[in-house]
Amino acid sequence: MTAVLLYYDTVNDGASEISIKSSLLLPEKAIKARLAALARLLHIYLDDHAILSPVRHGGMHIWNMIAPMIGHKVEVIPVKVASYNNMTRPTVPILEITDDYPACDRRIILMDDIVDTGGTQISLTEQLLERKAHEVIMVCLLDKPARRKYDVRPNHRGFVIPDLYVFGCGMDWQGQYRELPEIRYVIH
Repeated sequence: MTAVLLYYDTVNDGASEISIKSSLLLPEKAIKARLAALARLLHIYLDDHAILSPVRHGGMHIWNMIAPMIGHKVEVIPVKVASYNNMTRPTVPILEITDDYPACDRRIILMDDIVDTGGTQISLTEQLLERKAHEVIMVCLLDKPARRKYDVRPNHRGFVIPDLYVFGCGMDWQGQYRELPEIRYVIH
């Protein structure tokens, strides 16, 4: 089903209304079922030496959805990534964590909303391994291999999706709709 979603542009004092044509890609029920399956898989990795690191806003959104399903105490240290670095085009992502991030001899579980080009994931993995992490595990809700530029494959993924611009469930469209419980794609 195609829907037109509306929001008010607060940058322009709410004066303009912006609409987007979209269609449902993944319903909330399917997402919750897949997140439950991922939560069961995460138990393999969760021990006293594991750190779960949600990546950016999207990874934190996924973690907030999956955390109640874990039923296990886990150390959570979010990571931020800067891909633009005051430039208009993306550069190699830079890991923004403090020097005291306890990566040495630890299993790091990176949780992200989507893996597309793989640039963020390869950069994070390399930088964490440089900090002597024992192992880096990548978990994502969505995998978009059609956009891959780097040789990266998540260890665990919820869904493989085609090359569509998606939003909802932690991902946004122009800063909006991150809170939607389903995943939609933009119709051009």
